[in-house]
Amino acid sequence: MGHDDDVIAAQLEAVPEVRWTELLRARNAFDAEEEHVNWLAPPGGFAYVTYSAQLTTFVAALQAVAPVVHFDWSEWGGIARYPGGRGLKAAPVAEAVRMFTAIVRAERFNDNMIGASADDGLLVSIDNRLRQWRDEERGAR
Repeated sequence: MGHDDDVIAAQLEAVPEVRWTELLRARNAFDAEEEHVNWLAPPGGFAYVTYSAQLTTFVAALQAVAPVVHFDWSEWGGIARYPGGRGLKAAPVAEAVRMFTAIVRAERFNDNMIGASADDGLLVSIDNRLRQWRDEERGAR
């Protein structure tokens, strides 16, 4: 792992067990729901997106485990590198954290980035990669 990857892994090591439990609970509720995104178009106004409570809770639980990290996410290219989360399982866990950071940051500039990431399986892939690290790789550094 690179230096930045080590720093991110150390942050994950420090996550309290209760946060992992909350993430599992939020993921289960998210998985049980069929629709996560709703577009509203008020008469005479601009359409805007709203997210279900389950999606909002899942994103908050992900952020509690994989805090948004400082890096140049707009130049990173990981969203294109791991479309829909494909390939993320074999990538360093730090890539999953960077991917989540890019999604959260991009939402500020692109309505529905979180919703699109929920719909195409990217958020689930991030969660799966974090869980794989926790269950199989944690402490092996």
